[in-house]
This record gives sequence, structure tokens and C-alpha cells, in this order.
Amino acid sequence: MKLKRQLEKDGLIVTRFGGVQTYNDVFEALKELSELNKGRESVYEIVINDDDIDINISREEEQLLISNVEHTYAKFDIGALAVVANSSFVFGLSRMLEMSIQNERIAISVFRSEELARKWIQDIRGLHNERLHKHRS
Repeated sequence: MKLKRQLEKDGLIVTRFGGVQTYNDVFEALKELSELNKGRESVYEIVINDDDIDINISREEEQLLISNVEHTYAKFDIGALAVVANSSFVFGLSRMLEMSIQNERIAISVFRSEELARKWIQDIRGLHNERLHKHRS
């Protein structure tokens, strides 16, 4: 699996991937995300599918994947996950994931462009910061 993850200055995590993806690949990526964010209360991440990929998972693994994503993001008090899907298959799979995950503290959305995803993450962060500021006042 081609996976490149970077932590930007503002705390945004950008993960890029391509190639053949298996359930174990995704599980390991989620584990790595948990390690990267240990001790943090919030997570803001953009996951970008850089090229055509083949996802090789069964229906059972798909359900486990949704559960693992929910579990990983449940550790955070607040956050957002933007998925940039460059293929129709990844877009559809990501939309299914978006609809399946029930976590009101973590916003999830799927995009066709990195620019739109970054704008959305920025807007969500702004809303979260406003709420946090009002809550503390």
C-alpha cells in the first residue's frame, strides 16, 4: 500500500494513498492515526485517494472497517474527516462510510477536490472554535 501521512503546521493531518488496499492496510492506517494523535482532544484529517486503487475487502471486512473507523474517531472530543475521492468507486465507498458512521462530534464529508475538502475542514474548525469559545465564556 502506498500511504503517506503528514502533520501540517496547523495540526491538520493529510493522508495520501493509492495502490491496492486491503482490510489490514486500512486497519494499520487507523492504528497509526491513533498513535499519531495520542493525547489530543481533536482530530482534523483529509484522506486523499491519489490514483486509481483497487480495494480488496469482503462485506464482513467492510462492516469491521466501519466499526474500526467509528472506534478510532470516538477517541476524540471533536473533529472532522474529509475524504477526497478521485475515483467513482472510492467516492461511493466513502459516501457509504459517511452515512454509516454515527458520531455527532466528528463531521465527515466526501469531496472530489482537495481544495474543497480543505475549505470545508477550515469552516468546520471555525465552527468548533466558536462553540468552544462560547462554552468557555
